[in-house]
Amino acid sequence: MKLKNYLTMRHFLLFTLISLSFEAFAQSGVSGVINEYNAIAAANIYKDGVDKKKTVKRMERIAAESTSFIARMEAKDWNNASKAVKKLYGLDKSNRALHYTTTGYVLEMKNEIDKALKIYKRAISRYKDSEWAYLNMGHIYYNRGLEILINANELPAEQYLIERAKSHEYLRQAMPLFETAYQINKDIDCLHALRSIYYTLDMMGKFNEIERMIEESEK
Repeated sequence: MKLKNYLTMRHFLLFTLISLSFEAFAQSGVSGVINEYNAIAAANIYKDGVDKKKTVKRMERIAAESTSFIARMEAKDWNNASKAVKKLYGLDKSNRALHYTTTGYVLEMKNEIDKALKIYKRAISRYKDSEWAYLNMGHIYYNRGLEILINANELPAEQYLIERAKSHEYLRQAMPLFETAYQINKDIDCLHALRSIYYTLDMMGKFNEIERMIEESEK
């Protein structure tokens, strides 16, 4: 491959990963977590044998804690955000998986990535349908792969190839996590992430399949 074409491909692969990262990581937003807590609370009203008045009061408390959680996250007040998560969990102990992944998300925001990974792995080992845990772990590995590729992009060819191999290892770790998250909840953001990964890893059969799936979803 000519040097000019080689450099062009390097920049194109990097652009592909970066341009899709915003779509792929949209689910990590705080609003998604809050929506899930509120949906759980709302669903409880319609269960047989529940005290409707008490449930409504609990929903009001969840709404208040949700508001507090959002405010703490926006203020980067991580300690009080963690306290809000614990209060939310106390109001609905039936969804431990969501509690784990929200706690992990706060740890990510504190840049305590290894601790967040432990939380996500624990959620996955105990709750096989924990979409958020798969998704957020996928984000972490994807980010690491992308960071390595960004830092390597201006290196000489030989060093670049070494760093690219490291980047690909993280993408390979992210891939099954996004695949599983998509199987749990057919979210289009997972497909965008997988399309980027398949292309970068030269898995063109799967890439073409994902392209068709994305096109179908957009019709």
